[in-house]
Amino acid sequence: MKCRAYAKVNLGLDVASKRDDGYHELKSVMVPIQLHDLIDITVHHEMRFECVPNFLIHPEKNTLLKMIEVCREKYQFTENFSIRLFKHIPSQAGLGGGSSDAAAVLNYLDYYFKWNLTPQEKIDLAVQVGADVPFCLFEKPALVTGIGEKLEFFENHTSFWMVLVQPRKGVSTKKAFEGLDIPN
Repeated sequence: MKCRAYAKVNLGLDVASKRDDGYHELKSVMVPIQLHDLIDITVHHEMRFECVPNFLIHPEKNTLLKMIEVCREKYQFTENFSIRLFKHIPSQAGLGGGSSDAAAVLNYLDYYFKWNLTPQEKIDLAVQVGADVPFCLFEKPALVTGIGEKLEFFENHTSFWMVLVQPRKGVSTKKAFEGLDIPN
């Protein structure tokens, strides 16, 4: 099955405070955009992962595999998957590429296993992989609060163009947040 994993843009971001667990309380307006990765996922006799183009993704940082393991722990399935990720969303660009890939895999697993998860059940699983993953599950504009797990969807009745520019050197979201001087 082929799944699209759509990038997101923060139209506004207010980082309020840093929590004891290292996450930040925030308020953001996020919108999905048409830029997307394509994920080809099928049941297979062993776990396989391939990224096209071939960039180095460390297994412990691979959000797709992390999502499968979070779901495997919760639902105790034994199936393995062959995953080909056709990467179009640039990494370290703040566009939620890894988060949207994880969200697409969760939506696929819900469909494949016929779990019929509620939106809140999906959010509870998604936030275990990353703070932007809950937003990426639904592909709708939202006001995002908490660490990213609280979503208030809204209708976007305007259309607009934007130009996305990525500098030669990306910025790790984790490192960007670690560099903030925000009180607890």
